[in-house]
Amino acid sequence: ESPSCELQATGTKGDDGWYKSDIKVSFKSATDKTSDVDKKGINGIDKDDTLDVYTETDAKGETYTGHVKDKAGNTGTCKATYKIDKTAPSCSIKISSGTLGNKDWYVSDSVTIEFDGNVTDARSGVSGYGLSSDGIANYKDNKITHTADTTGITYIGYAIDKAGNTTTCGSVTFKKDSTKPSCSLKTNCSAIGTKVSNTTDKYWCKSSTVDVEFATTNDATSGIVKKVISTEGEAEAKDSIFSNIPDTGANGKSYTGYVEDEAGHKADCELTVYKDSIAPAESLCTSTYLKESV
Repeated sequence: ESPSCELQATGTKGDDGWYKSDIKVSFKSATDKTSDVDKKGINGIDKDDTLDVYTETDAKGETYTGHVKDKAGNTGTCKATYKIDKTAPSCSIKISSGTLGNKDWYVSDSVTIEFDGNVTDARSGVSGYGLSSDGIANYKDNKITHTADTTGITYIGYAIDKAGNTTTCGSVTFKKDSTKPSCSLKTNCSAIGTKVSNTTDKYWCKSSTVDVEFATTNDATSGIVKKVISTEGEAEAKDSIFSNIPDTGANGKSYTGYVEDEAGHKADCELTVYKDSIAPAESLCTSTYLKESV
């Protein structure tokens, strides 16, 4: 009766029957029921009984044959096929859409991140690929539409092949501000007079010295970098304040604040001021009485 054998491989096992490292092929067993095994070798009876394999394979793998011979001269063989993929996939990512404003801020409602071209793997083939901003590998979401404003976020690409080799595909970092700033104006009037009219909630200011300045300037993400106040017929206010404004006419006077954030968004706010700090002039009335003679 011919001897029998079985081969084995040692190395780093991956997925789907693949190895992710060099392997050593050897005999797991070589037996003969009668005269005992005399010789054994891999890919030839006169070869070594172990074989170090460094070469990667395609998906079909590489087949190795174990040869055994017993002391009576009977021979037998056993076969095993092994697949080796030691190389991770190749990939890169990019920002594929979004509108840039000032200072590298994206100002569009969304920014799209996706893979730049095909993800490739020459051996076992690509199993999955995806994007993540939390540092946890993701092999499914391969296109992200980012909508939230942020002072900075990094997306990393991940890929995995069918053997289980993984890689990162680079990263993209960006900042996004799609929201305009806001503002409001106020005065420091300390002497409030009567209502301008019965149909408005505006009041006359009787103070002699009145300034117009910003009450609020808000921008949640990129921050305010410029703010000015202007009014018709006068130069823009210095230091974002109009000091000691003159009295106005009956229609009041309009002041406009302008703010701009670092991303380039602009906004304005308006305030109409009614100021009359001069009291009406006193008038002297005289009467002449004629005395009737009696």
